Amino acid sequence: MRSTRMMTWILLVLSLAFLCVPDFRWALELPFMDYRLSGIEDLDKLFEKVRGWQVPESKVRSLQTRAEKSNDAKALAYVALHLPTAAESFQTADKAVAIDPSVNWVGYFLVMKYMNAPGASAEVTRWLDRLEAAEPDNAFPYYLRATVIRSQNPRFPAAKYSKEGIDPSPFATQTAWLQAMSRAFAQPHYHPAPEDELFLLERSVLQREGWDTPMVLLADWLSYPSANLLYMRDYANYKVHYLAPQAEKARNHAEAMRQYRETAALGQRMLLESNRLLDQLIGIALNRIAGDPLAEALKKDGKNDEAAAVSATLEQEKAGVGMVRRLRYTGTTQLWDVILTHTLAWAVVFFGSVSLLLVLLVNLFARRAGEHPGPIFRFISVAENFMPIMFFASCVSLLVVYLPYGSNFRLYMSMPDPGPKMENMAESIDPFWESIALSDQEAGFLSTPIQSWLLCAAAGIVVVLLFSAWHKRRAKP
Repeated sequence: MRSTRMMTWILLVLSLAFLCVPDFRWALELPFMDYRLSGIEDLDKLFEKVRGWQVPESKVRSLQTRAEKSNDAKALAYVALHLPTAAESFQTADKAVAIDPSVNWVGYFLVMKYMNAPGASAEVTRWLDRLEAAEPDNAFPYYLRATVIRSQNPRFPAAKYSKEGIDPSPFATQTAWLQAMSRAFAQPHYHPAPEDELFLLERSVLQREGWDTPMVLLADWLSYPSANLLYMRDYANYKVHYLAPQAEKARNHAEAMRQYRETAALGQRMLLESNRLLDQLIGIALNRIAGDPLAEALKKDGKNDEAAAVSATLEQEKAGVGMVRRLRYTGTTQLWDVILTHTLAWAVVFFGSVSLLLVLLVNLFARRAGEHPGPIFRFISVAENFMPIMFFASCVSLLVVYLPYGSNFRLYMSMPDPGPKMENMAESIDPFWESIALSDQEAGFLSTPIQSWLLCAAAGIVVVLLFSAWHKRRAKP
């Protein structure tokens, strides 16, 4: 009578023991969450799905109750960012700032999150006033106000493009937006919404509450609201290609030079005062918009040395942009990480399920098979010997492939100042995000369950058939 061999039980126990390893659980969990995102081309819908991975509302409200009793400003700031309605979020943020004014920066993210929420306009305006008062020499709160004005106007005009160039004159009718943008460009500093502070706040709360998993951290990070910095370019074009020519026509060369210099100066501040790649790229864009006209104007004024310095700076920035693009392209072509992680995760589920099913079948029908089992039972018996091996091998392989990503997660959860490394956090923790820039044909084939399961089934059948053939030859006299 055939029954399950001891080695099969050992392999099954060892394989299931991998569930006690956090890295293995994360590696097994993330691909299944990623699968829910596959095929979603609309980024808004994609990030809406991602927000579903965040800490459940019931836990957030429980934390809110405890934080209010203990006057924990940081916990209340975290709660404010994760409550479902604008009214509750702003009210909770007020409580947090009343306890500790240093968390006033949370208002940046609430304004960006709720700028278009129904009924939130008054609270958004109130917090913009508070942010501008807290940092009167910072360009970002004024720019954020301009962004809110623009986002709330569905009929906001666009610049006109033609073969002759750009015509930003349609913006001239948007008085409130122009005033806010003018104040932003006139400030001596540029400090964007402090994502470093936000990350450290989120991290401390997640660790303290025991919610610190890659899935939750990714959901929080990818759900952070952000301002559309492309509007910076619109106003830069307005200053350089509308206001400056208007000043020249009025024979006010000094005013034209002010428009050029003010635009280039903000570009330099964005480059030097922010560690975010996006801010730096927009800063380069502002310099390129203002750089050539400024250099030409300086030459006309006889300031050839200063004009040459401006032109040299532009060339250096162009070279820097090309290098960044090459580096980013290199980082998004690691297709094997995506394929291996997803395929091995599905392989663990497939071979684990099949192994347990085969063990059950063998032990149920062993007595009926007797001493002379039929071909079907013999095939099942052979498969029962080898599927646990495939199960164990899949578990080991999945853990080995994900270990670098698990190490990256621990690094992000422990380093005192993540800084610019945060921009690469998603793809450093979950290889799926490296494939966002890839087409479905490149990344989609082996990252879906049907294809992966078919591959696993084919591999398992081939292994069993090969062993059966070898076993028959060996059994012949």
